[in-house]
Amino acid sequence: MYTSTILLGLVAAVGSVSAQSASYTYVGAARLLPGTGKVVNNPATWNEGCQSACASSGFSFSYWKRDLQQCVCTEKGPLAGDLVDSFQQDANYFVVDVASTATWTACEEHLNSFTPVKTTTVSRPEECIASCAGYPGISSIATVGSDPAGSYVCSCYNSRINGYGGTSCKLGNIFVFYQSTPALTSGWSLKSQCIAEGSGGRALTGASTKAADMTWQKCTDFCDSKGFPIAGVEFSTECYCGAVLSNSASLTKTSSACTMKCSGDSKTTCGGSSALTLFVKDASVTGLSTDLTSKPVTLPAGWSAASSSCIAEGTSGRALASARLSAADMTIGKCLDFCQSKGWQYAGLEYANECYCGDQLLNGASLSNTLPASKCAMGCAGDQATTCGGSNSLQLYNNPDLALKNTINSGFTYQGCIKEVSGRALSATSVTTSDLTIDKCLDYCKGAGYFYAGLEYANECYCSNQLDNGASDQNFSNQCNMPCAGNSAQICGGPNAITLYAYAISRST
Repeated sequence: MYTSTILLGLVAAVGSVSAQSASYTYVGAARLLPGTGKVVNNPATWNEGCQSACASSGFSFSYWKRDLQQCVCTEKGPLAGDLVDSFQQDANYFVVDVASTATWTACEEHLNSFTPVKTTTVSRPEECIASCAGYPGISSIATVGSDPAGSYVCSCYNSRINGYGGTSCKLGNIFVFYQSTPALTSGWSLKSQCIAEGSGGRALTGASTKAADMTWQKCTDFCDSKGFPIAGVEFSTECYCGAVLSNSASLTKTSSACTMKCSGDSKTTCGGSSALTLFVKDASVTGLSTDLTSKPVTLPAGWSAASSSCIAEGTSGRALASARLSAADMTIGKCLDFCQSKGWQYAGLEYANECYCGDQLLNGASLSNTLPASKCAMGCAGDQATTCGGSNSLQLYNNPDLALKNTINSGFTYQGCIKEVSGRALSATSVTTSDLTIDKCLDYCKGAGYFYAGLEYANECYCSNQLDNGASDQNFSNQCNMPCAGNSAQICGGPNAITLYAYAISRST
């Protein structure tokens, strides 16, 4: 067995890599068993040249045997039991980081002043690298018990910890090595090495793709091109994108199941079974919650989520039937602004790009017919980081300042917007005037002795004691959108649509 101290380095890439372009990670010193690995004679430059030679030969680890001036390449890193317990001062050499800048990285005497994010136990250095999202380090003392392979104490840090000249790695110290992160799309970074998939569906519900040559960069390139700020790789070949983490997934719900290598890069982990390796576009997630599950929304003045924020659609028609807007750039703010411009107190978003308005809930819809928030979880067409209802599910908002008075002019109550019929729904008497308001019409019908009053086409008022010619107070219309001729703040029906009031009749909403 060789017992002399040798330098161990981790090569970050596989394939033909030159000394000038390779990225290296200093690991430490270790013993090497005879007959292990491949000897590569490259005496020109001892440390950097050895690592490049191993990389070009397809190996992951390089061992420089200083006393023999010999370079040895292996596929796996040393077991904990092979580590040298005490390192010589001349083992503290610089490494070349991902920017090809010489940086001193060695044993640090005062690591006790740094607090790791987490600690775990591993058998090989590469396992420590895989388990840390930031900067991993392992104990310089191997723990060898009943298992001859031993184990490392792996500590993960949020920031890089550099050593300093002239310091030896002594017993009990920890040495920290730099992780050469695989390439990512510009502006993107690794957010979590492993989180659990969503419990009721995908954690990332946007675009997705699958490839036999999947890599971190391939996935972030794809999600970046689709306009999503979050990307995740899973099950070796799968890539998912999203604006937020959905279906109960969260950064706080980590997983240990990310053990599958990327189909396009066997040196990198691409999630696992029901587990994601997660990335973010840094500039685009600043407005999200810390767990990436939501984006705060500022509502226009006067608006708030309704007392039941997610309700079922009407059973026989739209719950909100007074006005409608569909838009490929729909957002919560766009919908609320639209309904406010039409003068309606309720605004409801549905199916990502649909907006509905009204003063009351119709067609069997009710605030008591609530749905779980997961039913209103479709990303808005114009802002995937926020939700705009779901299929037959309304995300409901209310502005009470816009509510029509339920009782107007001595006992009349608003009944809704109904469709006009051939021969008139209210055929007893009518008046047309250029200064029509709701009160003028109700006064006219009440004075004429009729129970029903209807306003149509801005300046028309109709009266009757019943709905005539097959008209129904359940046959609702969404065309009541014309301001009254005498008061632009009020709605007086629309084309073939009647704003209907009834005397001494109360309807539950």
